[in-house]
Amino acid sequence: MMIRRLLPTCSFPARGSLSILHPGSVVGISQATKWNDGMRSFAQGPVREKRYPLYEKIRQSPGNENTAEKVLKAVKEIDRLLDIMEPGTLALSFNGGKDACAVMHLVREACSLHRTHKFTHVQPIWFKNPTDEFPQLISFVQQQAAQFFTHPGQVRSMDGKPLSRLWTLHIANEKDFISGISKIQRQVPLRCIIMGTRRTDPGCAKLSALTASTGNYPPFLRFNPILEWSYRDVWDFIISCELPYCSLYDEGFTSLGTVNDTIRNPALRIQPKGAKAETQGDPRSKDLVPFLALAHNVPGADELSLIMVVAVC
Repeated sequence: MMIRRLLPTCSFPARGSLSILHPGSVVGISQATKWNDGMRSFAQGPVREKRYPLYEKIRQSPGNENTAEKVLKAVKEIDRLLDIMEPGTLALSFNGGKDACAVMHLVREACSLHRTHKFTHVQPIWFKNPTDEFPQLISFVQQQAAQFFTHPGQVRSMDGKPLSRLWTLHIANEKDFISGISKIQRQVPLRCIIMGTRRTDPGCAKLSALTASTGNYPPFLRFNPILEWSYRDVWDFIISCELPYCSLYDEGFTSLGTVNDTIRNPALRIQPKGAKAETQGDPRSKDLVPFLALAHNVPGADELSLIMVVAVC
């Protein structure tokens, strides 16, 4: 069966036009700019009211009013993305980290009330380090896959187990990532990857909510629905909505990479009475540059000031 390589032109229903073409073209790049312009005026246009349970839950949590508004904004933006993209053209980056967990549940929320998209239409992808992932993180991703990423109905593997929809790409370097995305695009019409990138992540200060790939990368868009969220927002959302998260966060880790470049946060270490607090971190963390913002191994400056507050929640 031949896969169409171009999406048909479509538009925002009753909210102005936004054409979507192949993201790798010049037009596709310009659409990313139009999307960001459209998002700024989105709240001013008429919208159909939808009641999102996760938003209602965190809205009723005392002290989380600001985070609740960010949750609602993120779900509405995902809903708008679902409006303009065909089912089967979206992917979700899921590596088991706190940001990925938050985004995954926001996407599930938006899909649950969307008229054409179901969560099973969104392809989950695990960009996995082939050798150095934490065993606890691997176990957590597998648990989440079994709960949220299985095929619906009676689709099962040869041994009778539910068949997982999670695609695992072994990524050790940039070349692996480019090759992996290219292979996926030869099988499915992938147009956009929804990611858990935040503004405070290294190298993301000037990032837009929707950006097109450039250079040697295959043509696709990257959508960042929690770009403006803080470290505190992420944990307020997860804790208030009672969402599952990896156990490593309860062991002193505030950001997860691989076993070779991730350490427990020294700010969370319980010091013996009278001992001086540590002032020097692990030297391995000094020069870490996360690859495409898919792994966030170094907490941002804003995170450190909030770690102690979040840790006791």
